[in-house]
Amino acid sequence: MIMTFPIIYFLYVYYAFLVIWVFFCFVVVFHILKYGFKNFTNFLITLIFIIISILLLMASFYFINQINWETNVSIFKEISNTLEY
Repeated sequence: MIMTFPIIYFLYVYYAFLVIWVFFCFVVVFHILKYGFKNFTNFLITLIFIIISILLLMASFYFINQINWETNVSIFKEISNTLEY
C-alpha cells in the first residue's frame, strides 16, 4: 500500500493560508487607519507593517519558485516493503 501524491498539494494549502493571511492584513490595516490616532506615528507603523508584509511575501515566493512542484511524495513505502516479506 504505497501512496504517492504530487507536492503541489502543499502549494495549494499554502495559497489557502495566504488568502486568509491577506484578508487579516487588510482588516488590521483598516482598523489601524480607522480607529488609530491620526498622527505621524500611526502612519509610520502602518507603513512599516505593509513593507514588512510585502518583503515576507517576496521572500516566500522567491523560495517557492525554486521547488520542482512535479515531484511525487511516497508515503508508507518502507512499511509496505517490510509487510511484503
